[in-house]
Amino acid sequence: MAVSVRNFPLGAALVESADDAISWIRRRLDEIAVQLDPPAVRIVRAWLSDQQRYTEALALLSQGSGFAMELRQDGVTYSVGADPFVPP
Repeated sequence: MAVSVRNFPLGAALVESADDAISWIRRRLDEIAVQLDPPAVRIVRAWLSDQQRYTEALALLSQGSGFAMELRQDGVTYSVGADPFVPP
């Protein structure tokens, strides 16, 4: 059975630094968390309070790689992330 995957962008921001990108990701996760069930909220809160995960995400973005935090609830995957912008 084929699984259909559809993406629905729910926000975007053009920022100038990896620090700004992580700040945006953290804000979006905090905003999304209030709409989730308790198990998913605990995952978000744990990620937001984990300095090592923050440092790893910041390092990826600082090196020009993308980063995404994914949450799954009720068959839906929420992905909040950032990718480097490469001007044309």
